[in-house]
Amino acid sequence: MALLGMVELAQRRGEPALQWCWRAVALDPVRASLHELIGRAGLMAKRAALAASAYRNALALDPGRARAHAGLGAALADLGRDDGAVDALQRAATLDLGDWTCRQLLALALRRLGRNEEAISAFADATRLKPDDWKLRLQSGHMLRELDRSGAALGALQAACVLQPSSVNALLEMSEELSRLDRTSDAADALASACDLSPADAELRFRLGKLLMQSGRSTSAALALTEATRLRPDNGRYEQLLAEAHLANGAVDNALNYWCRSLRHNREIIARQRSFYFAQYLVDAVGSKSGRRAALEAAMAMMDAVGDRPEAFDLARHRPETKAFLDALRSVPPWGPIDECVAALLDGRPLEALRSFAASAMPGVPVPDKYLRVLEHGPDAGHPGWHLANPFYYLWKCGATTPGQTAQELWQSNPVFNRARGVDDLAATYDGWLAAEVPARDVLRDFVARHDPRGLRILDLGCGDGSWLYFMATECGVPRQNLFGCDLHEARVEAARKLLNSATFSAAMSRAGDVPFRETNIFQADLLTWDADAFVRRHGTIDLVTMFSVAVCFDDRQLDRCLMRVAQLGTRHVLEVSALDTWDLQIGRPDLAANFRRQGYRPAVRNLVGEPLKPRCRDELFLPRKYWPAMQIGIYERC
Repeated sequence: MALLGMVELAQRRGEPALQWCWRAVALDPVRASLHELIGRAGLMAKRAALAASAYRNALALDPGRARAHAGLGAALADLGRDDGAVDALQRAATLDLGDWTCRQLLALALRRLGRNEEAISAFADATRLKPDDWKLRLQSGHMLRELDRSGAALGALQAACVLQPSSVNALLEMSEELSRLDRTSDAADALASACDLSPADAELRFRLGKLLMQSGRSTSAALALTEATRLRPDNGRYEQLLAEAHLANGAVDNALNYWCRSLRHNREIIARQRSFYFAQYLVDAVGSKSGRRAALEAAMAMMDAVGDRPEAFDLARHRPETKAFLDALRSVPPWGPIDECVAALLDGRPLEALRSFAASAMPGVPVPDKYLRVLEHGPDAGHPGWHLANPFYYLWKCGATTPGQTAQELWQSNPVFNRARGVDDLAATYDGWLAAEVPARDVLRDFVARHDPRGLRILDLGCGDGSWLYFMATECGVPRQNLFGCDLHEARVEAARKLLNSATFSAAMSRAGDVPFRETNIFQADLLTWDADAFVRRHGTIDLVTMFSVAVCFDDRQLDRCLMRVAQLGTRHVLEVSALDTWDLQIGRPDLAANFRRQGYRPAVRNLVGEPLKPRCRDELFLPRKYWPAMQIGIYERC
């Protein structure tokens, strides 16, 4: 009966094997090998609890059975009990020095437990014992990639591809690792080999097209993406990237065709940041090739492909202040073609608005003065009437908000802010930041110079990786004991400590675990929960609070509470830098003066950094183009 069970196991039929093995054990219950057979059959039948029990029975009869320890480890791993699995597999490895499979399972269990160095060692032992197993190399390479061991990961994946050149998964993993190492051209070559092995896989062709675009091989990218769209003709992502490839190759008409096709299949594409700018580049390319009339026709083709998008163009429901503002402008004489466009837009007919404008656009004709007025209230405050008359503006605004979470929740949950960083990486980032053009640095330096730097007490709210604090200490002459910082993310707090503690001066920063506030300059603290009086008792009042891209991370209610805490610290001045209009994790506000006034601060300085908020000429108003400043720098002082 045991022999019949082994025959069923050889044919990978777990349940029939169990039946025969149970009969064999019933006849001879003290044979450890029979219980071990039940364990093997249980694993094959996906009955891990039964398998674990059978292996324990075998080990009770014969504790030195290496395969039973290995099987028990495999069963416990299937049950999610990795601690027990590791113990069993380590015992198996000790008993059988040549068993590579138990070391493979041991490495995987150790990895799941976060015991990464031991996992790497176990994989190395398994590979030493079985150097020709490509799946083992692939698993090892995958784990090493997850652990950012780039050189070792690439070596393992290259070995897997050599041992099994027909493995699409191995080629794909190697391509991803090469891409992560910025070897984009090599990554594309590996992915091209994977495409040859799997010619019907449209997603592989698309990924190949992306890599080829990144490596500057736009002609080859267009060929790969054309094949991807042939395999999946209804995929807007493929058509979007193919449009970009055609534009890079100078094939403007093809680019417009595929761009509009992508919008028809996925009209949300137009509202994305990258897509918005591509639309701008595309209509500019059409205009350069065939004139401004052709550019307007291209814009109309895009709007036709997107459709009416009622959620974007129902101004009465979603942005009543904007509707009332445009309605009032339209009713004021003198009347002209832009008024007809606005009437169509307010009626929820954006394509008709574009057509009306195209029919009357005259090169060089100025914008009527009445449309130069700026809206003062509502979600579109800060924008002039001519900008609000552009239907593409509302497509962008529709994509600029993410329902369901506040901006601060989105900001806190983003994994990039939780990445651990070493001192060398932080120093290199600071050097790059210092070399880049950052207008706010000059504003901060000038402010400090106008006061006595040695007497200023400064709190950097949202200190991030510590670059601004380091700048104030090393470039502005502010004493280290007068610098304070906080951030919601512990990883960024630790990064700021690392950067400042690596400096040539003594930063007097506390180490993690010290008493909060008393000896701590940089600390993890949500300002909305601070005891402001306790801070002032321990450290004194603050002369300047700096807020670099912090206000954009709060909704209005949270921002008001935050500024209330700032005021309770006795703060005399606030230097605030933020975006006006933005995508992604932030809320852009045209002007923060009202928020600050509510807490007793008045604006003393306001600079707008970016593009001028004005059109070049009237016949460009209705194109998908960015007309708003990117950033505002403000200094607010206590009233």
